[in-house]
Amino acid sequence: MSLQRMAASAFHIPSPITLGQSVVAQLYIDPGKDLKTVYAALANATAGRPGELQAKMVEVAKRMRAVLKSDEKVLRIQATSPPDQPVKAGETTVWTWSVTGLEAGNHELNVTLLKLLPEGEKTVPAPVYKVVVRVPDPDLLDYIIALVKKLTDLVSALDALIAAVITLLATAGVVWVKKRKSGNDGKPSKGDGGGS
Repeated sequence: MSLQRMAASAFHIPSPITLGQSVVAQLYIDPGKDLKTVYAALANATAGRPGELQAKMVEVAKRMRAVLKSDEKVLRIQATSPPDQPVKAGETTVWTWSVTGLEAGNHELNVTLLKLLPEGEKTVPAPVYKVVVRVPDPDLLDYIIALVKKLTDLVSALDALIAAVITLLATAGVVWVKKRKSGNDGKPSKGDGGGS
C-alpha cells in the first residue's frame, strides 16, 4: 500500500469575479512544509488579488487528483494544470483552474482530492475546501459607474460656472475701478453741456 500522510495545503480564488471575466484559482500542497509556510507562499503569489484564501492539513498519497467544481450554469471552470500530479516531500505541487463568472450572485465552489493508489483511487474526506465567490450584478456596477460619471460631470459644470462668475465679477470690478479713477461715477462732467 502507498504511503499516506498529512500535508499542508492552501487554496485561493479571487473574489469578486467580474461577470464574463476569468480569474485563476490555485491549490498548493506541500508535505515538507508547515501550514503557515504554505499559506504564506500562496498569499505572496496572489498578493494584490483580493479573494478567498484558506489553508488546512489534508490527507495525501504519492499521487493525487484535485478537482474544482461548481454549478456549471453560474461558473465555468477549466483546469489549466494536469489534474493528476505527484505529491513529493520538499516540493510544492500546484493545481490551477480558470474560473469564469457566468451569472451574478454568490456561488459555492468545492475542491475535492482523490488519492491515486495502486488498488484504485480513494476520495479524501470531501470536499477539502468549500468557498463562496461573489459575481456582482452588472446592472449595479453599471449604475455605480454612471453615478460616478454624473458626479464628475457635475463637478466639471460647477467648476465652469464658478470660473464664469469669477470672470464676470472681475470684469465688473475692473470697469468700476476705471470709472472711479476717471472721476466718472455717473454724474455729468463740466463739459457735458450743462448750459447754453
